[in-house]
Amino acid sequence: MPDNPQPLYGSIPYIQALDSEFSSSVTWVNSAHTWVEIETANFENADGKYTSFLSESGVMDFFVSASSINGSSLNRVKKVQRNLADLSGYISLPQIHALGYHFCKWYNISADVMM
Repeated sequence: MPDNPQPLYGSIPYIQALDSEFSSSVTWVNSAHTWVEIETANFENADGKYTSFLSESGVMDFFVSASSINGSSLNRVKKVQRNLADLSGYISLPQIHALGYHFCKWYNISADVMM
């Protein structure tokens, strides 16, 4: 929930920033209660966002990923998302029987034909 003041517990905060030329992300890995604050700030006459992470205990374990449009076969957003997937793992597809199928009661067809 966006307005919940309670710390994040059992989740891993992930922040991604986009620009016209760059994309970057930070993944904060800490099993303790963690607060993430995102504030609007002004850096050298340019408006931007300031993000801070606060964990109750544990080590500072985080991963930073960045990419630009120059020198990459993937676009910058896909590269950052691929880095996250390499870090956390890829999602496997569900089994075919879990996807289901559409059946119309007005047409007689067996499930074997539909598979």
